[in-house]
Amino acid sequence: MRKLWIILFLLIGYDSMLTAQTLNIISNDGSQQMVGLDEVEKLYFVTGVMLLDQTNGETDVFPFDEIQQLNFTPATGDVEYNDLELQTLFLFPNPVSNQLSVQFSGSEFQNKQLEIYNASGILQQSESILAVTASKIFSIDVSALPAGLYLCKVSGENQTSISKFIKK
Repeated sequence: MRKLWIILFLLIGYDSMLTAQTLNIISNDGSQQMVGLDEVEKLYFVTGVMLLDQTNGETDVFPFDEIQQLNFTPATGDVEYNDLELQTLFLFPNPVSNQLSVQFSGSEFQNKQLEIYNASGILQQSESILAVTASKIFSIDVSALPAGLYLCKVSGENQTSISKFIKK
């Protein structure tokens, strides 16, 4: 159990966990569930699923293969959620062989840190993103990674986005 918390800590980032106020779970079908962190008792991972225990006693189950992305939205004074300003992350092609394209949406798309973790939560690759083309697409060479499932974490000043991809 402790290992799962360490993996979550590594994937999300310490500073994001301290300031995040909302967990956004985006499914492959495009639907989105938002949960205030004050409503979360425990968030943990077991084989193939993410479990979210809420303070009201309910437990939500999210199969990994149905989750496209997890976002933690920070609080800065009075929080007003606007999904048009939400920084989202799209990875393609997926599965990938050599060059992974990372496309950002949202208004801020530079001065980010990109990290790639394997399925065990071990950092495999890290790169600073200082500037991105007008199309908001950044390319990263993943040819040295062994085949498998990976998580791509992009964090900036106010937000962290995580998406999964498969290296073939």
